Amino acid sequence: MPHSNFDADYPLVTDELFCLGFFALILRRRVFAYLRWIYNAQCSRKVAIFSAALAVLALSMLPAHATAQPCEVPIRLEGFGPGLSDYEIGVFELALAATADQYGPCKLIAKQIGFPFKRFWKELEKGKTIKGGISAGIVPQTSDDLIAMEMPFLGGALGLRKSIIRRENAQDFENTQTFEKLKTYRVGQVINWTDIAIYQAAEIPVFDTFDMKQLFRMLAHSRFDLIPLSILQVDSIFEQYSATNPELAIAEKTYIYYPIQTWFYFNKNDEELANRILTGFQIIFKNGAELQLFQKKYGHIIDSLKADKSRIYLLDSPHLSARQNQELTDKFLRRFGLLEYAVSTPASTFKAEPQL
Repeated sequence: MPHSNFDADYPLVTDELFCLGFFALILRRRVFAYLRWIYNAQCSRKVAIFSAALAVLALSMLPAHATAQPCEVPIRLEGFGPGLSDYEIGVFELALAATADQYGPCKLIAKQIGFPFKRFWKELEKGKTIKGGISAGIVPQTSDDLIAMEMPFLGGALGLRKSIIRRENAQDFENTQTFEKLKTYRVGQVINWTDIAIYQAAEIPVFDTFDMKQLFRMLAHSRFDLIPLSILQVDSIFEQYSATNPELAIAEKTYIYYPIQTWFYFNKNDEELANRILTGFQIIFKNGAELQLFQKKYGHIIDSLKADKSRIYLLDSPHLSARQNQELTDKFLRRFGLLEYAVSTPASTFKAEPQL
């Protein structure tokens, strides 16, 4: 039986043992180490060429992610505003985990970015420090350098508004029974919030100012009557400013709802990675993993609304079609079992059954 001769430091090994050794190392994904061993061993030219060819063939048969560079996804947090970063991290991690078998492991790098929102979009378009994120808005941010896809993050709950009011007006506001009565209350918002156009379209008077601190101060001094904020964020925001504004409180039974679209954005130069995350999002929305994440973090908030026998006044977004408003409102109410609490208004396309 033919064999290959090694230097004095190496024993005689048959060609068959070379093949066995090769496949053993392949199983351990040490192809390159084996090729280096062949070279150092100065084995016969015939066996070396044969082994190298098998190594190249084996490499071509490995999954793409076995030899790829480490996968990292740097994203920007607080695309939905303060207090929802845990959810943002959660859905990205679920999406990456759902596609790990096909693409391999991937590390999420979540970044808190202090610079203004416009600066964030510029950084996202460059695709260096930030590659993607999720965000809410009436009109999606569009750019030739970005991939944008509407996704039902938070199940539409971001558009459910709970109001901060003055304590002296709390009982009167909670007793609101008609949309005409609701329209007598003046709303306060921060400049450039996309919600402003919705209240204006519903003929609800709106006052704006530069930041949240000033907004609370103006409400305390009766410059307007209420600050509607997302039900998912109002408690944490109120806690931040209530100490300096003790005359304010949170209304517990009267809500406002309007559809807010949510979006996934990614730099177009990373199209393969963007498609992977999109696939992951589609999987977790379909298999219920996203809903489980929401219920774990915010389910108690929705439950408290039901316990209080609340009323949800429905508004349309002027930036959406009548069909979009109706479909998004219907999906939200059905997802969380809130149809019986909905109150139709002239400012809403969706028509709910009258409350008894």
